[in-house]
Amino acid sequence: MSELALPGIAQQSVVTTATKRTSFQDALVADVLFGTEGYAELHADWQRLASLQNGTVLFQTPALLTAWARRFARGRSGSLATLVVRHDERSVLIWPLFVERRGLFRVASGAGVPIAQYDDVLVDPDYDPATVFKAALDMLADTIRPDVVSLERVRADSALRTALNGTTPLSWAEGAPYADLSGGMEGIWSTRKPRVVRQQKKRVRSLSRKGDVAFHVAANAQDAEEWLTEALALKRDWLLSTGRVSRAFMRPETTQCLIDLAQTMSAADAPLRVVVAKLTHNGRTAALEVGFCHRDTYHLYLGAYHPDLAKLGPGNVLTEKVLEWCFAAGLTRYDMLAPRSRNKREWQSGEVAVVDFALPLTLGGRLYAALVLKRLGPAMRDAFYALPPRTRSFIARLALRL
Repeated sequence: MSELALPGIAQQSVVTTATKRTSFQDALVADVLFGTEGYAELHADWQRLASLQNGTVLFQTPALLTAWARRFARGRSGSLATLVVRHDERSVLIWPLFVERRGLFRVASGAGVPIAQYDDVLVDPDYDPATVFKAALDMLADTIRPDVVSLERVRADSALRTALNGTTPLSWAEGAPYADLSGGMEGIWSTRKPRVVRQQKKRVRSLSRKGDVAFHVAANAQDAEEWLTEALALKRDWLLSTGRVSRAFMRPETTQCLIDLAQTMSAADAPLRVVVAKLTHNGRTAALEVGFCHRDTYHLYLGAYHPDLAKLGPGNVLTEKVLEWCFAAGLTRYDMLAPRSRNKREWQSGEVAVVDFALPLTLGGRLYAALVLKRLGPAMRDAFYALPPRTRSFIARLALRL
């Protein structure tokens, strides 16, 4: 893998650039490893730490990050860096990062962007997250020396959020809605407003009156790949037609990465499973959904529907079918990811707050966080969405061609 030439860092696939002992009984040792080979070297410790987490760590799993790195990190002017903190030779923290230049600034962000939807660190629950995270952050500042660490969508129930306690967020909290499946569909319907229940039943009847409706889950890698490709094409067309921009779905690397995952992780017994579901109407695709099953949770990643059937609400009909499938599969939560939306609100039992952070490590980092991350970025986003939809659509199509 081509690595970014960072001053003071030996450029090797796997290298411990330094060892740093902390004041915690002089026993915490922090290291940094480079390249995807670091994922393989840490695999056993990584799997152990991941199994100990109470929260969502889907996007910090080595299998997902290895597929991401193959498509997003290779050939880019950046460096994969994994911070490891050990105590008595036992790994107690693993933090995968990607470091790159953005103009005059060197920015470290969570590995996996834009595929990953939550930033987090893996921390042994026997240790204080703030203590071991500080050891990792000090190591990062001493070796790689980024100007700022950018952290996106940090969950309120995560180890990283605990470690950042007292740190001021960049913005107001967003929400990641979820549906509680522990009571089955009866439990979900019992907590829905009567108007929402009536509307959903009307969608199901309307779609059924106009033809045969069938629900399918891809049973093999070939079907998963074909349906996933179709879902991404529908999603991209919808984004362009409505003048919306998505960092993930507008990039060809996303298609390649998700196909890689579908080809290798679509088996029913996979620990991290890619699930591709389809609703057909008279044999024709009406809606598609792509998600990840990890432990007891289904993570909704992508939903798309055929525009010719949009008025019949095939996306919501498919959501109901997927919820039934999740309950039958023994899953207890349907995580819809951030941000909030009207469609998600119809199904949610609650939500987990997510928020962005910036950790400046230099004077330049404080400038970047204050001007770019906190002001310029949100201002540009607001200005874009203030434009008429047709103008946004034109800009989105131009950006896609470029």
